[in-house]
Amino acid sequence: MGAQGMWNAIPALEEGILKCNVASNFDYDLAPLTWELLRNFRGGTALFHMPGTPIKCPGAPQKIMYLAADRFRRAGISAQVIYGSTPPSIYGIKEYAAGLNRVIERYGIDPRYSHDLIEIHPDKNEAVFQIKNGPGDSRVTIPYDFLHVVPPQSAPDFIRRSPLAAPAAGRGASEAGTPAADGTLPGLTAIAGRGMMGSHAYQFLEELSDAIGGRLTGSPQAAQAIEWGLA
Repeated sequence: MGAQGMWNAIPALEEGILKCNVASNFDYDLAPLTWELLRNFRGGTALFHMPGTPIKCPGAPQKIMYLAADRFRRAGISAQVIYGSTPPSIYGIKEYAAGLNRVIERYGIDPRYSHDLIEIHPDKNEAVFQIKNGPGDSRVTIPYDFLHVVPPQSAPDFIRRSPLAAPAAGRGASEAGTPAADGTLPGLTAIAGRGMMGSHAYQFLEELSDAIGGRLTGSPQAAQAIEWGLA
C-alpha cells in the first residue's frame, strides 16, 4: 500500500523533472535519471530537498545526498551541497541526529532547515522555499545546478476518502494535500500506534530464530518456517 507521491503539489515539479536538472528517487522510472545527472555533474550547487509530510523511507533523501557528496569528493568535483529541509533538524531523534550532524560536517554540507519547497523555476534552475515560522511571507530562492526533489506524500486515495480520514479545516494552501490538511493524519497515527503497541514482531523473531533456527534454502528448517508462516 504505502504512501502516494503528490507530484503536482509543487508547481512546475513535473515539468522540471521531464526536461531540466531535476531528479527524484521516489519514482521507479525516474530513479535512473538521478545517477545520469550526478554522473554528468561538473560542479556548482547540488540541492537536496526534504518535505514536511510523512514519507516512505525518510532516510532516502539524505542517503542520496551523502552518496553524491562522497562522489563529488572522490572525483575532485567542486560542489556546494545544500540540504533544503522542511523539518527543523536533520533527524527527530537526538541520538541519531548527533551522528548525522557529524556526517554533514565531514562533507561540508550546508543544511537549510525549516525551508519548505513551494515552487521551482525549471527555466532558470531556481528553487523557491518558504521559511517556516519566518517573519511574514519569508521566501528565499536558491539557484541550483542539480536538484533532487522528494514529492510531498499522503495516504492512498482509498484511505483519504474513507471514514479513517477526519474532516480537514483551517489549513492554508501551502499545506494542501498533506496528511494534516487532507484529514488522514488521525487515521495514519492510529495505524502506526496499533503497529507499535500491538506488534508481535519480537515474538515472531524469537520463534523463527530460536525455535526454528537457521533457514538455509532447501533445509528442514526452511520447510518448517514455511509451515510456521502458514499456520
